[in-house]
Amino acid sequence: MLSIQVMREGEHIVVQPGVHHNVYMSANSVIHTIKYGLNTHSDWSASPELDWVTQTLMESELLQTYG
Repeated sequence: MLSIQVMREGEHIVVQPGVHHNVYMSANSVIHTIKYGLNTHSDWSASPELDWVTQTLMESELLQTYG
């Protein structure tokens, strides 16, 4: 299931380990990432399913729907 969230200045999100996610950032965006926990290995893994669902999303459509 795809869940879309639009974050605004000052907001934050926590993504639990093992949850595939994409972050789309428009021009001039700034992000601060904090990784925590005891994982000393790479925590990245590919998700072809997520790529397939998100590859056709357009910024203008996202802003119109969720903005």
